Amino acid sequence: MRFLSFPFWVFFLIAVLFYYLPGKKGQWIRLLIVSLLFDLLSCRENIVFLLLASFLVWFSARQIRKNQEKEVRLVRENKGVWEKDERKQFKKSMEKKRKLLLSLTLVLIFGILAFFKYGGSGLLLPLGISFYTFQAAGYLIDVYWEKVTPEENPFRLLLFLSFFPQIIQGPIAFYSDLAGQLYQERSFSGEDFYEGMRRILWGAFKKLVIADRLVKLVTFASGAEERTGSLVVIGVLAYAVQLYTDFSGGIDIAAGIGRIFGIRMAENFRQPYFSRSLAEYWHRWHITLGNWVRTYVFYPLSISSFSLRSGKWLKKKNLVHLSRVLPTGVCSLVTFLIIGIWHGRGSQYLLFGLFNGLVILLSELIAPVREKAAKNLGLLKERKRTVLLSVVFTFLLVAAGYYFDLAKSGTEALQMFVLTCRDFRPGQIFSPDLYLEAGLYAADYAAILVGMAVVFVDSYLKENKKYPLTAFLEKKGSVWKGTFLFVVLLVVLIFGYYGPGMDPAGFVYMQF
Repeated sequence: MRFLSFPFWVFFLIAVLFYYLPGKKGQWIRLLIVSLLFDLLSCRENIVFLLLASFLVWFSARQIRKNQEKEVRLVRENKGVWEKDERKQFKKSMEKKRKLLLSLTLVLIFGILAFFKYGGSGLLLPLGISFYTFQAAGYLIDVYWEKVTPEENPFRLLLFLSFFPQIIQGPIAFYSDLAGQLYQERSFSGEDFYEGMRRILWGAFKKLVIADRLVKLVTFASGAEERTGSLVVIGVLAYAVQLYTDFSGGIDIAAGIGRIFGIRMAENFRQPYFSRSLAEYWHRWHITLGNWVRTYVFYPLSISSFSLRSGKWLKKKNLVHLSRVLPTGVCSLVTFLIIGIWHGRGSQYLLFGLFNGLVILLSELIAPVREKAAKNLGLLKERKRTVLLSVVFTFLLVAAGYYFDLAKSGTEALQMFVLTCRDFRPGQIFSPDLYLEAGLYAADYAAILVGMAVVFVDSYLKENKKYPLTAFLEKKGSVWKGTFLFVVLLVVLIFGYYGPGMDPAGFVYMQF
């Protein structure tokens, strides 16, 4: 059952009515029932692995907590009895048990994910398995680090992992940010309903008016029998727009659904194509995935003994800049390799991670030289010209990374780069006949261009922290707000691009 399909809207209406039935007690149970029902209707096989991951993590978290409490209790009881070395040895043995349990559980849940994602089993990837596996792992590590108290009720933890708006493509939530909201009792709010519908309709606009149309152009340009460098570029640029409007549109819809239930989900995008560097881009794109890998992969690696020793050794050799940059850069490279592997098992995804990690590492290594050159050229950081050049250059780097996304293998991605350089035909880019061959009409391209202009203006205003439409509607009140929602709904219904039976295409990130 896809977001925006007719069966989903019927399900969603019933879910909202069920959740806000008279009597707030047990609202979280209703939300759990709704979430599990969504999973059953969308992917029956998924429920088994979701329940298994949830139980494993719930049980392990409680055992880790019991171990921690036992350690504290016995150390307190034997204060003045144990020698310093005895106490240290005891703590070390308890820590070893906790680490073993943590490691075994993580191996099990990531092993299930790896089996479906990389095992070549031919089985369909269970819906949302990447997202709830990361959430489950993050929760367990937080318990191990004593950042959160483990949940005593297994069904409450199950709700955290199965909350249906985020199951399709995220965002990836931290337990400390989301769990409390899920269990809170609340009444229906007109403001939450309006904000939720506004996000849903904005997401539907990006998805149906722009992204789903561009699928045909991307497919045509990427799969043409006589592929040229120009076609590769057209496919990559179209994919850049399609992926952003599809993924961010889906996140907007998920956030809007959550808001109608009174739940504020983490933001996953912050105008990524306005980034001035590739590192900044990864702080604006798929923000929750970036936060997860930084918290549970990059930071532990960067404070590891190997990283700290490397930095000290370089500093002793009077390589001060390298001592600051190289150890963390290597940790960042490992992190990006993990991000690449998370996206899929093909060599192209490994190269995708390697490409991003190496570019960011190289950028940090040459930062002093780059800054000196920019100063000599009069390219001050805050000048509009400098900002524009940085944004354009960063977008080109991001687009280069999309070569790996579009390719079916690492070899094909490299061939696409070569083809772009050797057989680029500028005239082909501006040929109207070529675009019509993709199966889209002039009206479709008009809708795409107008839609892109609307998204650009919205992003530009957000980037500059200006919200004129929001301020205007707040002043005018509920009638104007309702009229605005109705107009956007009409635009989506009239100009949206649909498949058979008015069924929208699936979301790109469902495959991950």
